[in-house]
Amino acid sequence: MELRLLVTFEKVATVLSFTRAAAELAYAQSSVTAQIRALESSLGVELFDRLGSRIRLTEAGERLLPYARPIIELSDEARAAVTGAEEPAGTLTVGTMESLTSYRLPPLLEFFHHRYPGVRLALRTTIGDETRLALRQGTYDLGFLMEEEDEHAGLESEVLAVEPLALVAAATQPTLAAVSRSRNSRAPSSTT
Repeated sequence: MELRLLVTFEKVATVLSFTRAAAELAYAQSSVTAQIRALESSLGVELFDRLGSRIRLTEAGERLLPYARPIIELSDEARAAVTGAEEPAGTLTVGTMESLTSYRLPPLLEFFHHRYPGVRLALRTTIGDETRLALRQGTYDLGFLMEEEDEHAGLESEVLAVEPLALVAAATQPTLAAVSRSRNSRAPSSTT
């Protein structure tokens, strides 16, 4: 089993798309397809069910995935240890909500990639409870959460930003009128 085939498998399994995996790995889609077929051939099992334009992991693929990630991470660590790299290297597994991954993290991820090119970021889309559990179990190295609570047992937390929350509805909506009255009754009045 070749390491590069496992890397490709892990990426396809994570994003569940040959096209997106090819883009993220900077391969042609045909290369990704060929690598997955080569891995399936060497193992003698199918790793993905192809469902038209969608794919999903087979049972064999589900069993392989938990082994692929640590093998890739150990390979990265071994390479860094052998080369004596001064810069950080290896894989950093990050758990976060999909909305943060899509809207808030891209500039941070780009900055991080340029600052630490030897670090491979593995993003895992999960919600708060799953992220905290994975951090406690050592499955994730880092997690981004969006929630009011900023202290979590057994974890070190730091507030990076406060997100504003706005309620938006039609002015005729009875719920909005009640919230607005409640808010205005507590807010100090000001005259302009």
